[in-house]
Amino acid sequence: MTHHGGFDGLGESWERLGDWIRAQGLRAGEDRWEVYVTRPTPDMDPRDLRTELNWPIAD
Repeated sequence: MTHHGGFDGLGESWERLGDWIRAQGLRAGEDRWEVYVTRPTPDMDPRDLRTELNWPIAD
């Protein structure tokens, strides 16, 4: 899943991803990580940030 926007909204995106996993009848794994597709800089508009959310499915 890709989160679009500032880091303050990441929690909501993780929650949405977890809800989607459960809605598919799946169980989320323990590990999860973020990949910062857009490198943040002090002068950038936070709306331009892109963060990839990775949450494997458990066996």
